[in-house]
Amino acid sequence: MQNEKRGVAIIPGEMQSEKQGAIIMLYNHAMGKDIFKTLCVVFLLAAPQFLSSALVTSEPAAGMTLEARERLISGGDPADEPVRFFITSEDSSFGVDEQNFQGVKIWQIRISDSQNRKVSYIQGVGRPDERPILWNGLSASGKPLPDGFYNASLILADSNGKFRETPEVTVSLVTPLEVANLATSGLGFNYTPEGLVVYISNAMTFSVGNNKIRAEAKPALDSMVAFLKLHPANKIIIRGYTDSTGTREINVALSKRRAFSVYGYFRQNDIDPSRLSYEGLGSSNPVYSNATAEGKTRNRRVEVVVLKTVVI
Repeated sequence: MQNEKRGVAIIPGEMQSEKQGAIIMLYNHAMGKDIFKTLCVVFLLAAPQFLSSALVTSEPAAGMTLEARERLISGGDPADEPVRFFITSEDSSFGVDEQNFQGVKIWQIRISDSQNRKVSYIQGVGRPDERPILWNGLSASGKPLPDGFYNASLILADSNGKFRETPEVTVSLVTPLEVANLATSGLGFNYTPEGLVVYISNAMTFSVGNNKIRAEAKPALDSMVAFLKLHPANKIIIRGYTDSTGTREINVALSKRRAFSVYGYFRQNDIDPSRLSYEGLGSSNPVYSNATAEGKTRNRRVEVVVLKTVVI
């Protein structure tokens, strides 16, 4: 994910160089923290002289622009992402000069509303991906944002506290109502190159060590069934996941049984079985860190992947 949630761990007070007062240790702890808010705190504590110069202002990201392609209509394939971002050269006849990414440790696409309030972000460690960067249209808290116009810019930061930013680009956000309604049913969602990924929490759906669907999970699953019936052209992959506790064999078996339970629920509710497939992937592909109880809870999940009808 491309859209993987990434963050930073920072040790203030250690000298990285004579000019800087903090060392940034980058890692993918996947807890969804806003990297740049963290940096503001760290530089304030460890190197306050950089707060006014490096964190409040930024240099132009020379040679680069951020472009966007939007879904402009609410109909069509529900698995298509609302917005795709591209990092391009100011001279469109050439690719982005790799020198522009030298020393980049973290990056973030900042998305703000008409009042310049930061409402969402996409971020990562190291060089931004060359592939399109997908925006799900969700707020920083995971709620669907209202349809409308937003401004976005790419911010690059290095370990010396130097920030560079591209000019803002205006994007139009349109989220299909049936997709936004999934969030009101207690389901999370995101977009990947495969399509729309809907997250079903195991804590809501199953008892510990069990693959029987709990009664309290059925309203959320029913909303997913209704969504799938609205879009009969899309194939579906159901993937089960666990946290890292236990052996690989046990985790794969449990995750497969849980994926099969959701598969069976869809079939019982008249979803064409020719559209459906399922698999258990155990503790692979964690979306959060397994180092914390919260992360383990979030990693125990079933994903319903609504595949795109046309892959671009």
